[in-house]
Order: sequence, then structure tokens, then C-alpha cells
Amino acid sequence: MAPPIPALAQSGSKVRLFEQLGFHLGDEDHQLIYEMMKKEAVEGLKRMIEGQDVLTSSLRNSDTSPCLNSQITETETHRETMRIYLTARPETKAVYDLGHDVDGVEEENWVIRWLLWHFQLYQAHISAVETISSLSLALPDRAIIGIQFAISGAHATNWDTM
Repeated sequence: MAPPIPALAQSGSKVRLFEQLGFHLGDEDHQLIYEMMKKEAVEGLKRMIEGQDVLTSSLRNSDTSPCLNSQITETETHRETMRIYLTARPETKAVYDLGHDVDGVEEENWVIRWLLWHFQLYQAHISAVETISSLSLALPDRAIIGIQFAISGAHATNWDTM
């Protein structure tokens, strides 16, 4: 069965996610459920980045911590998506059911994938900011401003609204 609500592109904004799910940004109950979903996704992301077996083969046994979607295998992303779905609280499971798809070869859930994608992107942004902070001692101010501009321009997202 196809999901009751069509999938939102992973790059879609939080505002679009709320619209797609029938949520309202000013509704305290909707905000509370979103916070629960966020917590489940962050816990899932932590599980995903803990082990070397989740990494693409080029990053296994390296000191690099995965923070980008492209660095974690599709198998692990799917596995964690299903783990989150199966262990979700009743309040969040009701929302996840809106994006649950059992028509394909494997079950999928676009709502959970959206959450994981956004929080991986957020983690990558935080890592970039930390890198810039550590570079600020070694580079002239003009270089740092250029790097900050490049990063903020490449990821025009309001991180405060995550």
C-alpha cells in the first residue's frame, strides 16, 4: 500500500513537512510530537554513526566520523528507518504511518528518512562550523569570512528552526 500522504523531497523544509503532514507551526501539540520525532531521529542517527559497518567502504577503518548522508550505506539507513518505525512511540508512529510505504520490494518511510536526512545535514553543518572555529587561529580573517560565506550560502537553512 502506498503511503497515505505523498512523499516530500528530502530537501524540503520543515515548513513544507508540517504542511504535508497537516501540522501547524503554532500548535503546541504538533510541536510536541515533532520534538518526539526529532528525538527518535537523533537517537537513530547516533546508532547509525557508532559503528564502522555503517560506513561506505572508502571510509571504513578511517578516523573520519560520518556526518554526511553519502558516507552511510543505504542498507544502514534503511535498517535504521525501520528500527525507528518499529520502536516508535504511539504518538509518533501515528505520524510515521502517514509516510509508510509497503508497496515496494522493501518497506519504506519517507517521514523518518526526511528526519534522518535533515539531522545528518545539521550534523555536517555543525562539523563545518567547528572546523572553521579551529581554523580561525591559523588563517587571516578574510579567509575565514570567505569560508563562512561559502558554507552558509551552500546550505541556506535556518538551523534554529530544526
